[in-house]
Amino acid sequence: MAAAMAEEEPPYGTSDVRRDARSAGGMSKEAHPDIRRTLLFLRRGDQILLAMKKRGFGVGRWNGVGGKLEPGETIEQALVREAEEEIGATPTSYWRVAELDFAQDAETDDPWHMYVYAYLCDEWAGEPVESDEMAPQWYALDAIPYATMWQDDEHWLPLVLAGRAVIGRFTFDDEDRLLTHAVKQMDAPRPGDTRRKPPRRAGRR
Repeated sequence: MAAAMAEEEPPYGTSDVRRDARSAGGMSKEAHPDIRRTLLFLRRGDQILLAMKKRGFGVGRWNGVGGKLEPGETIEQALVREAEEEIGATPTSYWRVAELDFAQDAETDDPWHMYVYAYLCDEWAGEPVESDEMAPQWYALDAIPYATMWQDDEHWLPLVLAGRAVIGRFTFDDEDRLLTHAVKQMDAPRPGDTRRKPPRRAGRR
């Protein structure tokens, strides 16, 4: 995992993120591979692409697209694959804007824990389409439906859409309601300095 993370250094530096995350909200020093997830938001001018989750974890909520890593995948390979599978679009220019630690703090048989790497994307191949899992829809930045999203989103998504990079930790109860949140803003470089091309097939809109 250390080698993979070294190849995918976030814009603001992994070591700084880990250190500041621990002081901000007690994140683990490194994310275990089994809990790593990707999250991607397509942006077009003053619009953002959200997708309604149709099944599984988070059903009935608007969110970005993404999911867990398959064995042997890097974070960015998983990001591209998940976007292709869920909305039929291939990201071709994207940059990391957040690292987010989510945990269920409740007495349940199977509490969940996810460490999420969030990205923005401004170039992609293919038009987003509905799949069995996600139904995409464009929203104006001033009309994002936070009331029907995960409750943590309103604490960090506006910051990254305004050009900031963030780290955060969030805990939820047994009904997935937000209990606690801690968000720290980082110094984000210009997007042009941190954009990445996908690790496999690429194209442009």
